[in-house]
Amino acid sequence: MKSSKTGSTTRLLSFVLIAILLISLVSFAAAGWNKNPENEPDSGNINSDNENEKADENKDGNSDNNVNNIPNETPTDTPNEPPVPEKPTYYNVMTGMPTDEEELLKMPIGFVQSSALSLYGISGADLTVEFPTENGETRLLSYTTSYTSLWKVGSLAPTRDYITNMSNVFGGAIVSYGSDDIVKYTAIDTSKLLLDLSTLPGSYFLQNTYNVYTSYDMVSSALLRAQNSLTQSTYKAAPFVFSDTKTTGTAKASSVIIPYSVSGETELYYSEKTGEYLYFKAGAKRVDMLNGQNIAYTNVFVLFADSTTYEKANGTELVLDTTAGGSGYYISGAEMSEICWSTDESGQLVFKTLDGNILKVNRGNSYIGYFKASNSSA
Repeated sequence: MKSSKTGSTTRLLSFVLIAILLISLVSFAAAGWNKNPENEPDSGNINSDNENEKADENKDGNSDNNVNNIPNETPTDTPNEPPVPEKPTYYNVMTGMPTDEEELLKMPIGFVQSSALSLYGISGADLTVEFPTENGETRLLSYTTSYTSLWKVGSLAPTRDYITNMSNVFGGAIVSYGSDDIVKYTAIDTSKLLLDLSTLPGSYFLQNTYNVYTSYDMVSSALLRAQNSLTQSTYKAAPFVFSDTKTTGTAKASSVIIPYSVSGETELYYSEKTGEYLYFKAGAKRVDMLNGQNIAYTNVFVLFADSTTYEKANGTELVLDTTAGGSGYYISGAEMSEICWSTDESGQLVFKTLDGNILKVNRGNSYIGYFKASNSSA
């Protein structure tokens, strides 16, 4: 019986010791797990690790959600940023049309051309001025800054001082093939840039003996030899004041006739489709041979100017006064107005209405036709 009782007691003690050992192991494991090493996941409350940090942050006045200085809510106002400057708009001083800065900085070039011969490179001109010479003939001065695509310009003609004088109005280079002045025009500024290609071999080429042509590349090379750059702007103040609304006239004018002579009469006919005046000579449409387009203009000026005809051994020579001023007409949009023109102290053209106000013209290219004042009633 004793033996049996002792065995029972021993087994009981063994169970008690095992239970104590298991409880100790479980407590030790739980204590070790709650240390939450950085490389093991936290199985406890997800807010427990940050409670002390949040308490410290709350002492500084931050809310529970403002950990690491992150705002509670997404801000409704965006930070003040400097305004983006608007890109400036540049305008061609001869046409009033928008252009880019590169085009604005280009030197304007005026090509002296014969109106009686084939015309190349004139349709893209910003301004064309027609001058009378003796015997009812005329010459053209076509100003442009869009010359980089011109592979043929002409037919070139000799200039005269009263033609070259336009460089005092618009600046830039005047390109001609020779000069045939006999009587000098005393109003000329000798600082003008005249590029006489007849003195510069390789700057022109001949066709059919009489027709003289040049190109952008040839003119560019000639200007560089003359120590002038095509990218150097020499624009002067433009004589045109452009209107943002259509300028209206006092009379209808669907056509303009300038009777230089029977064979050299200039005619301009208004096109309702394009809003431009189409250029004709003695009834024949004049086209730019580069593109086959009828030469056309938005604005037409007819200016009456004093002139003197000199007798020479081999004929006569007309000298036109482009500085004294006089009367004229401004025609645009099939309407016409009488105007007055003059030059200021700097030699700049000034256009005014009959009541003395500065004339406002429509935006676009222009044609100016000088005509002898003695024929102003014709």
